[in-house]
Amino acid sequence: MSLIGLNLPEVDYAFDKASTEHKGITWLILSYLNRDAVHLAADGVGTLELQNNLLCHELAFAIVRMKRKTMIVTYESEDSTLVQKVRANVHLRAIKEKFDPQASATCQCITDLDEDFFLRLLATTAPALSDIAEEENRQSYTLSEMLGTGSKNVSTLSVTQVIVPAQSFPTPLSPEKARLMKALEKRRQNVNKALVGSPPERPPPAAPLPELPAQSLPRRPSIREASVSYTPIHPPTAASRKGSICSISSAASIRSDTSTTATRRKMSTGQLFALETAGKPLLSGWINVQLSTSPLWRRRWVRIDSRKQMILDSRDGHTRTYDIPRDVRTLRELALDEQELSHSVTLEMNDGTTLCCACADANELEELRQVILFCLSTPH
Repeated sequence: MSLIGLNLPEVDYAFDKASTEHKGITWLILSYLNRDAVHLAADGVGTLELQNNLLCHELAFAIVRMKRKTMIVTYESEDSTLVQKVRANVHLRAIKEKFDPQASATCQCITDLDEDFFLRLLATTAPALSDIAEEENRQSYTLSEMLGTGSKNVSTLSVTQVIVPAQSFPTPLSPEKARLMKALEKRRQNVNKALVGSPPERPPPAAPLPELPAQSLPRRPSIREASVSYTPIHPPTAASRKGSICSISSAASIRSDTSTTATRRKMSTGQLFALETAGKPLLSGWINVQLSTSPLWRRRWVRIDSRKQMILDSRDGHTRTYDIPRDVRTLRELALDEQELSHSVTLEMNDGTTLCCACADANELEELRQVILFCLSTPH
């Protein structure tokens, strides 16, 4: 099964850029455009930015570079179906052939993708041949110093050329030289195994990575626990679901002279559309919400209609409705250090409660903010 879009120039450029950075964690995300086509959804540095970008996708591939090694993580959300997971498993073969990873894994919880996760995944990989060659040169140079020959030829010999059978020496070796010869022989065997494809024998690590108990880690509400997958009461149309799972259809340009004809404007990669037809909702799409009465974030399908009512639909059929001019006192924008989730704002209600709304990116946040401010500024 072929995978369209895997060999696009922007994909190659993003991978080359991630490969040139040897410090920290660099990554790029491939997401589905349709059942057999992918595109470059995002690229960046750091695990926190990776988690925020994967939040917008039901199923995606993250190609991660760390310590000059490549890892592929298949992210499968709770919204993905069994058919999608099987198809992604088939497409993973083509992705592995292109990027040649040293390790791969599957993840279903975004908060698991921290630096410790990639360190544990990296610990399962075999040492690269370049690392083995560097160790060979160091061992060869050490042997030439201990033998005391001072010859330039000895320092440039490979491991296989330095090894000499013990019986060829006319006099017995000293204990220190015998120990060094034994270590070089074991290194030569590891190199041979690596060249024929067998995993080399690696010495045990000096100190294994500690298994931290779950209760010792800082606990915050899990994005995956709060992101409830469901079919909304009023499902979006095929056009509005064409983009990512977090796409929002909104009235991006609210003008005083509202047109009576429908206009649809495509906005960047978020697939945002302006719906200005009379009777159409001012805004509709997926957002994450958090009430002041609960610390959990929940996924909701939001609609703001022409009557300036914000309707939040849940999976179990319950609907929460806010009359924006009557119930909302003000819209408060949060500083970056105050945002628990990126791209979020807080609605302060007249009854003293608050409602935090988090969008997928800055463009969608601006769409939501404009619509709410429009509803607050016009008479009810």
